[in-house]
Amino acid sequence: MTDSRDIKPFASNRGPKVTSIGAIIGTAAVGGLLLGGVGAGACLAVFNSPERSDYVMQPAQREVQADIMDPDDVLTPEEEQRMLRDVSRIAAPDVVQGLHYMVFAENKENVNDSVEEYLRDNHQELIGKDKFADGQVFVGVGLDPRQAFVFAGEDVAAQMKLRKNDSHLKQSIEAIKPGVRDDNIPAGLFAGAAAAIDVDRAADTQYEGAKEDRMAAAVGLGVAGLSVGGAGVGLAGGVRRSRQKKTQQAREDWDYVSQTYTDVAQRLREIDIRAHSLQSGLVDERLRQDWEGLRDDFLAIDSQVGSLMSIPADAPDEQFRSRSELIANARQLCERVETAEANIEKLHRIENADADARRYELYELEKDLAQAGYLAASIDPALERHAKELEDATTELSKEPHHPQFMERYLELLDRSALLSEHVQSQLQKRNEADERPERTRIYDSNFFAGSGYHGYVPFYVVSTWDSDATTARDSSSSSGGVNSGFSSGFSGSGGSSSF
Repeated sequence: MTDSRDIKPFASNRGPKVTSIGAIIGTAAVGGLLLGGVGAGACLAVFNSPERSDYVMQPAQREVQADIMDPDDVLTPEEEQRMLRDVSRIAAPDVVQGLHYMVFAENKENVNDSVEEYLRDNHQELIGKDKFADGQVFVGVGLDPRQAFVFAGEDVAAQMKLRKNDSHLKQSIEAIKPGVRDDNIPAGLFAGAAAAIDVDRAADTQYEGAKEDRMAAAVGLGVAGLSVGGAGVGLAGGVRRSRQKKTQQAREDWDYVSQTYTDVAQRLREIDIRAHSLQSGLVDERLRQDWEGLRDDFLAIDSQVGSLMSIPADAPDEQFRSRSELIANARQLCERVETAEANIEKLHRIENADADARRYELYELEKDLAQAGYLAASIDPALERHAKELEDATTELSKEPHHPQFMERYLELLDRSALLSEHVQSQLQKRNEADERPERTRIYDSNFFAGSGYHGYVPFYVVSTWDSDATTARDSSSSSGGVNSGFSSGFSGSGGSSSF
């Protein structure tokens, strides 16, 4: 699979090397929509409409280093072990070097002061005179008085929007509260960390926040009747920065597409044959439909990608900017096909008794069942015990990857896990009042593991995120609210806390 960090720059210094592959895979055309407005819409027109692609970040190619600071031994050793293991579920960007979970049984009236004092007394390398150390993230809770908090080094805070008044900071702190309310501190801290630094979650949050900010700014312009002189300078600068960012992203996306598209397209038939050769119970009709839908979407963009060949390397920014959505879509499809290819190969290896592949996927299932234990603990001790039994059974099966009945035993484990997932979702939905259940993972998702979707199995890490988001939405109106970013000492590190 192509690593995006290995892609060499293209658009700024050389011509594209993409060739149209209509003769290989056929062509299709897709139209675009142009939106415009008049009157009050003129205010909105001042601000470029945010696009989700503007907020997409690439996850690091390594696991975040994590530790737990629990000076009062609130957590059990088993809980700490699971928390550290589950950090691998968080797709953090390169800027995040360390994740530190913190739990205080008792804390100062302002838990921010407890965080600062503890770090200065015990981990001076993680805190400077005025700021937290770069690359570091702190996610935790003080239990008396009860306050949740998220803090970060300046580089992380800038990229992940974890500074004072950032809506993403507030939402990350809010994500901690449901688990802690349910006496499930590990689940709460995991939810907060995932909300704060997982690239997909952060992109969604920042994108939605940008849309809200744009609308609020437009309303402000309409109501306040800002003068052309004073407002114009700031608006022009903001628009210019937004356009530059959009152009840069379009060029980066095209660099990626220019070097991967033809290669992926030439492999597409081979991938399709491999996908349809899978015969085990791990592959159901929905999984096949996921692949076929992705394959058809990829085929449909050939003529569009071919049309972009006419853009010269030194073309004006506007040519890249005007095609940014098309280029971003092409990149996403390339990445999804490559991810699906890796997942299909994974399934093929499991079917063909590859011991390493079988052990690895059982390890992924074992981690997910550990997450099930977190969720079940807040519902019913019997469910928690059942999750632990399944986790232990998974561990035992991983010791026998060549067992003659391996696939039968594996599918039985998945079937039982699917039933547990369904029951846990049902109980959580009564509590979090969500309108819909969480969605299963798909063959092109980077976090897909063999067994996802089997008999409707929704992985528990997906269920956990769904429950956290739904509970936060339910409780938002009753939350005690604002984020406190102040320290008594005058320390000015980024982040904040909130009582509940």
